[in-house]
Amino acid sequence: MAFHQYLMLMLSSTVFFLLVREGTTMPKGPPPWAKAKAFGHDNLDGDILLNQELLQRLQSKTDPEAKYETRNILKDSKYKWPGGVVPFIIDSSFDDYPHERTMINSAIGEVHKVSCVRFVQRTSEAHYITFVRGSGCSSYVGYLKMAAQPVSIGTGCAFTGTIVHELLHVLGFFHTSSRKDRDSYVVVYPDNVQSGYEHNFWKYNSDQIQNFGAPYELVSLMQPPRNAWSKNSRNTIESRKGPSVVLGNPDRMTEIDIGQLNTLYECTNYKVCYQWLGMQDGRITDSQLTASSHTPYDDPHQARLHLSSTGKGNGAWCAGSNSVGQWIKIDLGSYKYLKGIATQGKVDPFSGSSWVTHYNFHFSYDDSYWYDYATWYSTGLTGNFDDFSVQYNSLPVVISARYIKILPSKWNRNMCMRIELYGCDV
Repeated sequence: MAFHQYLMLMLSSTVFFLLVREGTTMPKGPPPWAKAKAFGHDNLDGDILLNQELLQRLQSKTDPEAKYETRNILKDSKYKWPGGVVPFIIDSSFDDYPHERTMINSAIGEVHKVSCVRFVQRTSEAHYITFVRGSGCSSYVGYLKMAAQPVSIGTGCAFTGTIVHELLHVLGFFHTSSRKDRDSYVVVYPDNVQSGYEHNFWKYNSDQIQNFGAPYELVSLMQPPRNAWSKNSRNTIESRKGPSVVLGNPDRMTEIDIGQLNTLYECTNYKVCYQWLGMQDGRITDSQLTASSHTPYDDPHQARLHLSSTGKGNGAWCAGSNSVGQWIKIDLGSYKYLKGIATQGKVDPFSGSSWVTHYNFHFSYDDSYWYDYATWYSTGLTGNFDDFSVQYNSLPVVISARYIKILPSKWNRNMCMRIELYGCDV
């Protein structure tokens, strides 16, 4: 994939975040394919328009109707396309651009392959989208009850991945970097962001968002690249692992992107298997967490991803002895497919922070006979490089089990962990 294509996908696509109630007058401003300058291109992803009502909601921490979620997906069902059906027309301006027309149909086909969502040729529907030959790549987000809701596919946009990106906006997706927990995965550099585009790095509050239990995915089709909306060619967003880590991808939906789409549109015939299994939200109870040992106030029930220190504990499990062979065991309650593990260390500004840098795990169906995952993946799993960042490992080999026993093998200072497991019911 050529680098310029990647720029066209994320830096040269225009997303218009404009949600209005019926009868609300849209604010005056540039058309959806308004030009913006970035890296010599005439387009810029994130030229987001906010009407006053929505702006107030996003800034409110108490609005009971605030229903906008962090994994770049609208939660409120009124912004979902009814029945998962999106009527569309391709404007006659594409008659002179047959390649672009072909790529639009190819992108639609990619969505059809992996979900129950259907884009259908418009007949008499009042609300539909229109693919237009604008000056960039752009879309409104979600179902807005508009006639001819525009999706611009302009110069440089005729790639399947680019157009799928825009279709996901149509279906209700924002960008991954709006997640409330994004600071555990990425670092944003606001001083490098073009003036007027700072809102592209807003985070939404927990009373406004939910994320379907998905891990933060650095390579999502909806994750902005490192120099998105930059005013000086410097990175505006980087992985906490370092500036060399690639963010986003220009080609295709990931398995998690697909799972999120099918969850949003309740595609029951499409199996999804990416969601957290209950450490963060308490479905895995304290009694289901045990360990070989622990230090005071660092009990196994403290080993929950993103948990902070409280009066009940220090916000992490720490082994009572820093020696190989220590473990923490998680009873999932029933058989689950395990597809990924996320970990953090322990934040301790007083005594010094600690984290596990490398670990393996065993799994069991009955808590008696245990299988060593190293049999299939001998190198083990990479842990953390600091106390706060989340390290997500997608398992190269998916397993099914009820019991998971995590065994740290290398650590910094003390053997401390916070954990979430990802997968689905068997």
